[in-house]
Amino acid sequence: MRKKRVLFLTDYAGAFTGFGKNCKLLLTYLYKTGKYEILNAAQGLPKHGAHEHKFPWRTIGVLPDDPQKIQQINQDPNLARTAAYGNLEMTNIVKDFKPDVIFSVNDTWGSQFVVDLPFFNKIPTVCWNTFDSLPLLPDTIEKAPKINHYWTWSDFARKELHKHNFNHVKNQYPLVNTNNFYKLPASKIAEVKNRFGLPQDAFIIGFVFRNQLRKLINTQIEAYSLFKKHNPEVKNTFLYTHTHYGEGWDIHRLCQQYGVDPKEVLCTYVCNETRQYFIAPFHGQDIENPVIKRKTLVTANVGLGVSDEQLNEIYNIFSLYSHPATSGACELPCVEAALTEKIVTTAPYSFGEDIVENNKGSIAMKFTFYTEHGTQFLKSQPSAYELSKIFKKVYEMKPNTRHQMEKDSRKWAVENYSIEINGSKFEEFIDSQGVLDDSTFIFNTENKNKPNPEAVIASDSDERIWVKSLYKLILDTEVSDQDEGLIHWLQKLEQKVPKEQIENYFRQVAQQELGKENNKTLEIKDLFNSYPDHKKVLIVQPESIGDVFLVTSLLESIRDRYPSNKYKIYFATKPEYQDLIYGNPFVDQWVPYHPIMDNLIVMEGGMGQSRICDIVYNPYFSTQRLLSYMHNGEDKIDLELK
Repeated sequence: MRKKRVLFLTDYAGAFTGFGKNCKLLLTYLYKTGKYEILNAAQGLPKHGAHEHKFPWRTIGVLPDDPQKIQQINQDPNLARTAAYGNLEMTNIVKDFKPDVIFSVNDTWGSQFVVDLPFFNKIPTVCWNTFDSLPLLPDTIEKAPKINHYWTWSDFARKELHKHNFNHVKNQYPLVNTNNFYKLPASKIAEVKNRFGLPQDAFIIGFVFRNQLRKLINTQIEAYSLFKKHNPEVKNTFLYTHTHYGEGWDIHRLCQQYGVDPKEVLCTYVCNETRQYFIAPFHGQDIENPVIKRKTLVTANVGLGVSDEQLNEIYNIFSLYSHPATSGACELPCVEAALTEKIVTTAPYSFGEDIVENNKGSIAMKFTFYTEHGTQFLKSQPSAYELSKIFKKVYEMKPNTRHQMEKDSRKWAVENYSIEINGSKFEEFIDSQGVLDDSTFIFNTENKNKPNPEAVIASDSDERIWVKSLYKLILDTEVSDQDEGLIHWLQKLEQKVPKEQIENYFRQVAQQELGKENNKTLEIKDLFNSYPDHKKVLIVQPESIGDVFLVTSLLESIRDRYPSNKYKIYFATKPEYQDLIYGNPFVDQWVPYHPIMDNLIVMEGGMGQSRICDIVYNPYFSTQRLLSYMHNGEDKIDLELK
């Protein structure tokens, strides 16, 4: 019997993201069993590239390589977003790979679109999704009854879905490499402190985080200030901020605001040449590496970070791990710190609820709720005063109590996040599913969108309703008021792009979709079907931004020569320059450039070739194809624009 085929739609296993790291650990575990044929459908990556060959399992990007689909993606931000998650190619990938089990792993909006694809009810499909705030999005609730295998990354989300009577939803924590994070011997911890000039009795409050506004380093600094103010007898205390100082919060100014000595706020510097790391107070970027005597040090960031071994050393010098945040789906530094036997404090909301309720080595931050502007999500705001009391509590904690809490903290992390424990749960689920036969892969496409390029669109003074009617009647697609594509076209209307031009674009996309469904390759002539009763004038200027802009100065003269009642003017550029054409009153339609447009015999007809356009101008021939205007500065200007 063949191996069972398992498909993971998620981030690339080589990506330095939470999804990517989880994917790498999980797929490595499953691959080592030798029981499965594995495919990572890598979100955000093109179909082919170096990522195909890095891992022993098969990897394929979900972005299409079809030029027509690429053209559409370049024109429509909503389509670009969904294509990056895999909406355009996922059905084709499934048909090719023929999986027995599918895992769709991401935030709900990057995962649950699979519910509407034709394979969903035929192949066991797990939607393993992250949630970071309440209330749950309406779309999440609407799709829950359709998803037989609905998993969450945190238990607070599972409990909330159960409140809506979706009792089939289960919680499954991600995988963390518990072997890479552990408590170092006392002698090694002493050596690390000595290496960076830290007192051996230093009390260090650590925070490992991406410098985002939802990570409340401002609250941490205020709490530290209160801790020092109310306890003047404490000594050798530090705040550790393992983050990048070049984005997000201005940590240096926050220290000034709350009266915190910047020498007591430590950060991680990384050398962009040797990858050494250094612990020191922040004093700028691109500073000198004391070992190689060159300015190569920057604060740790997603592009230049530390290894797991180095990060393990950093966790080990902490006395307490404090993670104030408004929300989060699964804050892995809390788990990593716990694995190094650190007491963890965070707010018992969102991801923090899982920690505080289950980790006996944790302490709950007191907080209040607030409603986030725009999203209406509930967010947590920990109390700086109450957090300062936690700092004091841990500072004064008896050694036996501290030791027991630290042991409990690691025990919780291992039992909930280890590769072996969680990997075996996936293995058990996959093994419980059957092996499918080929007939499964003849999908029912009755529910597929049916574009109608000939749909009648009524005029409407409400531009939002009008654009929605284009999506609904021409593309057979419903969009919400927050949809990126809808917002994009409303912005175009504000920029005075003619409605006729936008409507023609939608009809063009619908026509291309119909062509694909009929297994027909669209020809160049299909780009010029919008005005069948008019003659066609085509101006071809593939690039660049400056040349396209200059050529637009000729359009009024061309329009005067070819009046709109008889001729329609088309302008061909590469997709990235189309915005220079949108809204121009002398252009009836933009079309994507194709090299065949360089051939006037093909385009205008002749020598037995039927014509596609009546008049074609190629002004770039003398500037971008063949340089015919230089003359070494000896010519006289005898041609000029009027």
